[in-house]
Amino acid sequence: MKRKKILYIIIISIILILTPIIIISMIYFNPELTKPILKNLGVDFGPFDNKTIRAGAFIFNESEDKVFLEFGAKAPGTNGTKILPTFEYLVAKNCNVYAICDGYIDSVKYQSDTQDYEIVIKTSPLSPWLVVQDHVLNLTISVGQKIVAGTILGKPGTGTGQLGRTEIQVYLEITNTNYAPFLLFDPSLREEYEQKVWNLMSDWENFKNDTTIYDQEAMIHAGCLYTTLIETDI
Repeated sequence: MKRKKILYIIIISIILILTPIIIISMIYFNPELTKPILKNLGVDFGPFDNKTIRAGAFIFNESEDKVFLEFGAKAPGTNGTKILPTFEYLVAKNCNVYAICDGYIDSVKYQSDTQDYEIVIKTSPLSPWLVVQDHVLNLTISVGQKIVAGTILGKPGTGTGQLGRTEIQVYLEITNTNYAPFLLFDPSLREEYEQKVWNLMSDWENFKNDTTIYDQEAMIHAGCLYTTLIETDI
């Protein structure tokens, strides 16, 4: 009888230990359960205005090749050319940077090389998804804070001249994969925001008088040359 009681205690203890591990694993390894839903693109988009030479937060400057670098764009890197797993923006230094999804601030990291901050948003502590909003200054949030899409995170990070720089990135840890932003966009908002991106690229090409700057025909979604990019491909 005593042995049965000990065995029963051991079995219950094992169940109590394994149950939360199993639950956590089920959530972490089923990304659909905690997938972020994007509701904006992090900065203000708008039609080009000839008087202000701006399109929303974007300042059109003839000296720049692009003010919007698309998902999959090629750019100079420390080890040569790299493929960007982000939407990267060159915008007015005083514009707002907005949270692109609901969730909470998982981490804030200062980057000494660019002298600005990387913000990571998660939908839950168990989520394998990282929503990264990189290159932000004058932060208005703190670690652990619950936020909604549209919450002001701060101002753009370090850029050049009158321009600041900021990026958005969606990354799935368990597969080391970066996702094109429109793959995780709110379906009711996707068409509206894709059109904003199409318009921005068109306005920029008209401003530069060069219709070959963006390869729109190769894009799977507005501003997206790929659907996903694995870390080893970048």
